[in-house]
Amino acid sequence: MLAKVRNASGRIGIFCSLIFIVEMNAAAQRGELRKLKRLVKRGHDVNQRDEVETTPLMCAAMEGHTDCVEYLLQNGAQLDLKGHNGKTALHIAAERGQLEVMKRLVEAGHDLNQRDKVNMTPLMWAAGKGRTFCVEWLLQNGAQVDLQDRFGRTALHQAAEIGNDSILQLLLHHGAQANLEDKGGWTALQLASKKGHHSTVELLKPPADTPNKGMAHNTMKYSNLHMFSTSNNIFF
Repeated sequence: MLAKVRNASGRIGIFCSLIFIVEMNAAAQRGELRKLKRLVKRGHDVNQRDEVETTPLMCAAMEGHTDCVEYLLQNGAQLDLKGHNGKTALHIAAERGQLEVMKRLVEAGHDLNQRDKVNMTPLMWAAGKGRTFCVEWLLQNGAQVDLQDRFGRTALHQAAEIGNDSILQLLLHHGAQANLEDKGGWTALQLASKKGHHSTVELLKPPADTPNKGMAHNTMKYSNLHMFSTSNNIFF
């Protein structure tokens, strides 16, 4: 009988703990600073994780609640904790375009070049989601421009694939190498052509006298891509 009571008490304790984790994350995500403070004052851990390893800091970063981010950092929130996908609060802020949150996280010591589960950096996430101001700020503050993810893609690949010319120009201005290939052998130019981004192709096209015109060495691949491009009125 006593064992049953203990087991029941244990399950209740776990259930209550889960409720408070959900409450903490929900308060952080909604920007409810007063509620967040109440929960922390009751002794709840600011680094508690939910079922997908998300922390209150990540939730606040996602929605751009800088005041909640600030409060959590002041009360021991860890910068380098990762969710189930390997993303930290900075990855999430970069992906969602939360520039002010990004600034605060980096000011607090977050690594600009932190990698997630597939080795993507905050710069890659910002570039791939079209977050121009975030890309610009990251580059100005030391983000490495040509790091490659698990698939060999750089921030330039990400920007080229979505056809974001302003981000592409920023990356090129900061020294991005346009001829880097991913693990499939694709350059940023080829990705832009494949997606039909005409203006992006024009930005990435090498000078007319450049050998192979910046394409991959594989002749068959060049021929196939050239056929695809001309059929879509994109000319090299």
